[in-house]
Amino acid sequence: MGKVKKRMVIGRVNLGSVHKLDVVLNLQSLKIYDLKISVKRISYALCLLRNSPKLYEIDIDEVVKVDETVRHTTELFDYLSKMENDVSEALDMILTVRLGKFEGTTTEMYLIKVILAHPPKLARMVIEQIEESNELLKELINYHRASPNAEIKYT
Repeated sequence: MGKVKKRMVIGRVNLGSVHKLDVVLNLQSLKIYDLKISVKRISYALCLLRNSPKLYEIDIDEVVKVDETVRHTTELFDYLSKMENDVSEALDMILTVRLGKFEGTTTEMYLIKVILAHPPKLARMVIEQIEESNELLKELINYHRASPNAEIKYT
């Protein structure tokens, strides 16, 4: 028999105000649809990732309804820098990340920067763009990576 791949697909899920789960999840692959970026939702995602120690693959179908106001963006950036240890723990085993329908917003670029900076085993990040932009590619290639072997594929 072949190997069973454990997956979880998330659409519109409300986890409530959970910061720590009572169980360890055995997820290996996680697909997230309609990721709405906010401090609250990122904290839920970090909780889910930290409770999935076997997770090696994240597929974010689309980052949607991103609030690009200065206040919101600053709040998100502040939160992620304060939670750096949680982010590192959450992304520790990740080998592959795919980000679909990429538009190049400030928040998307920051999310990529955070993802590249933490997983020491990251082998591949696939970014599927909506519009071709060599300027964005140049910026992404220059981001610091925790894994010296991390390849960025920009399609």
